[in-house]
Amino acid sequence: PNDPETVNGFEDEDGCPDVRGGNGIQERADRIDLEGQHVAFGPNNRLTSQSKQLLATVAQLIVAHELTIRVEVHVPLGTHATSGRAIVAQHARDKATARARAAAILDYLIAQGVPPPQIQAVGIGSERPLGTSSPTDPINDRVDFIKALQGMR
Repeated sequence: PNDPETVNGFEDEDGCPDVRGGNGIQERADRIDLEGQHVAFGPNNRLTSQSKQLLATVAQLIVAHELTIRVEVHVPLGTHATSGRAIVAQHARDKATARARAAAILDYLIAQGVPPPQIQAVGIGSERPLGTSSPTDPINDRVDFIKALQGMR
């Protein structure tokens, strides 16, 4: 009874925390968890319509809970080359892709009503693979929503 509403598109007006069938977006202590859902991009790093729906729910959560979020966009290494020069060049291309995707997410979240001071988006690129996965593993194509220290405003 003391927990706030979980804003996830499911009975948001009832004032109770909830999860929609395990597929809802969840606020965690350190991040927003997409519960296995994926932010996808089409040609020219444009958000897909499904990703826009997902991000609209993220925006509602950010606004409703007055969260400050750092969006980190990661991509898998775009080459299987072993040459140091080729890998360095690919890291630069991957960084540019991640930056373009971060800008698309930032613009969309702001258009959905997230105040600009509450959101930052950065393109990490392929430099930080997830866990022990190979840098080229598709699992590294991800968007992380990291919570800044709350209540510090």
